[in-house]
Amino acid sequence: MSDMVHNPSHYCFSKYEPKDVIREWGLNFNLGSAVKYISRAGRKGDPVEDLEKAREFLRFEIDALKGEKEEERIEEWIGIGKQKAPTGIDKQNLRVNLNDRVKVKLNDLGEKLIEKYYSDMPSCPSCSVDILNPKDKNGYRCMELWFFMHVFGGQLYVGREPVTENNELLLELEVHNDQN
Repeated sequence: MSDMVHNPSHYCFSKYEPKDVIREWGLNFNLGSAVKYISRAGRKGDPVEDLEKAREFLRFEIDALKGEKEEERIEEWIGIGKQKAPTGIDKQNLRVNLNDRVKVKLNDLGEKLIEKYYSDMPSCPSCSVDILNPKDKNGYRCMELWFFMHVFGGQLYVGREPVTENNELLLELEVHNDQN
């Protein structure tokens, strides 16, 4: 019987143990875990379960990489660090509060999503988008930023269909300048 702590047979079946390969290749936790589960598939327990675990860790890594690239694309898309602050305002001290109001001109998808949001509210069957967030004369709806993120957050990824015309929203801000 092998030593299950120091030399488990399901990992010590060749001259290369998974921990050594992981270290040598400089793999992170997700990739290292995938290698570990692939290497032991069929040697400990259910091989399908081990391969499913490996697939799950690969999915975690892919999601993490997509997230990093998505953040880079979002920064590029909105021009973080390249935007000019409004005249007379130090952009390092420009704050946006989640309770600040935004004005959005929703496209057809945005209108469908907000109508669905209100129609799915069991606590307020008479609530409607036209009562709670009516359009102004230019076709804009006003709402708090947190509410906009709540309703449309699942759609606000680069590459997904936008919910507003020109992919824009207007902020109605109170500007707070810190004098620290």
